[in-house]
Amino acid sequence: HSTYRRRMKVALIMAKQNIPEGYFTYSKPNGGYTMLISASDKKVNETALIKAIDGAGVSVSPGNQSFPFGSEYAHFRLSIAMHDEQQIVDGFEKIGRVLKLFC
Repeated sequence: HSTYRRRMKVALIMAKQNIPEGYFTYSKPNGGYTMLISASDKKVNETALIKAIDGAGVSVSPGNQSFPFGSEYAHFRLSIAMHDEQQIVDGFEKIGRVLKLFC
């Protein structure tokens, strides 16, 4: 669907601009409307990370639920399905500010 393709394109551009390289990685979906963002450092606490992102006004889901046996790293999943392009831009700017605190 062209709406979701547009939204994901914006999300990928914003991820590249706002996710601290070397400290966090993100999935680049070929379809769908969710992204997985992962910490590169095992010391990042997933619960604290998600709480900080939520405190910045962005709702995300715990990423460890995506792994059948869990993971040693912190992850979170976000969806672009219910948000327009400007909300995606604003959300990634907020996420970027939070992630820099965990570097």
